[in-house]
Amino acid sequence: MTVAGMAGAIAMIMSSTIANVAVPTVMGAFGVGQDQAQWLATGFIATMVASQLLNAWFVRALGVRVAFLVINAVFFAGTAIAFFGPSFEMVVLGRVLQGFSAGIVQPMTMGLIFVQFPPNRRGQAMGLHSMGIQIAPMLGPMIGGLIIDTVGWREIFLVPVPICAMAVFLGMLYLPGREEQGALPKFDWLGYSL
Repeated sequence: MTVAGMAGAIAMIMSSTIANVAVPTVMGAFGVGQDQAQWLATGFIATMVASQLLNAWFVRALGVRVAFLVINAVFFAGTAIAFFGPSFEMVVLGRVLQGFSAGIVQPMTMGLIFVQFPPNRRGQAMGLHSMGIQIAPMLGPMIGGLIIDTVGWREIFLVPVPICAMAVFLGMLYLPGREEQGALPKFDWLGYSL
């Protein structure tokens, strides 16, 4: 159960830095300046930070399994848009969707660890999770550079897909569903905006 969340989180976090090495190539492909090309990273990071605050409501509203599957679907949609995007703006839109997904899946995975592991094992589980979250952004530029040099810049967006696909499969099998069937919880717009 925890492996599903951790695999998805690590793959999505790796996506946060994998496109950084593509900036010069993207500038040439779309004829944009560096100030615009930086939106590949900024769009991802900004929406990742903003969406982290939505995690608790999202999980309460949909349950862990459905929330995880929806978030992965959004990530796959963002990946497809970034990969096939005919314009720079479409590629940035894909990155924004990827960042949104990465922001929700990180705290979701930490919550899963807290619930699934007994108190005496939580530290070890959180340590392994944190190690993956720290290593993933380091691997992104290295893998991205290799892919750009051997295949092309668009293919960098496909790197996390197999890992996320495995996470979806494991999530369908092992993640818990929604506990209570009732009205959707109210969203705290004031708290979110503050």
